[in-house]
Amino acid sequence: MVGPPPAVAEVRAAVRRALDLLDSSQRGAPLVVACSGGADSLALAAAVAAEAPQSSAVVVDHGLQPGSAAQAQAAVELLDKIGLA
Repeated sequence: MVGPPPAVAEVRAAVRRALDLLDSSQRGAPLVVACSGGADSLALAAAVAAEAPQSSAVVVDHGLQPGSAAQAQAAVELLDKIGLA
C-alpha cells in the first residue's frame, strides 16, 4: 500500500505533533480550523480532517482580492467533500 505524498505526510505529522501537545482533558475534542481557501489553509484543513476527523472548518472570505467570494465558496465545497463542513 502506498502512503500519501511526502509533503502531505509531513503536514499530517505536524498536526499529530500539535495534537500530542494538548492537555489530556482536551484530547479528542473537536477542532475548528480556519480556512481562507488558499493552498496553505486547505493543506492544513485536509491534514486536520485526516488526523482529527470529528473537527470542522470555518471559511473566511477576507475580501482582500477580487474573486475572494468565489474562492471562499470553492473552499466550502472542497471542505464539505473531505468531511469538514
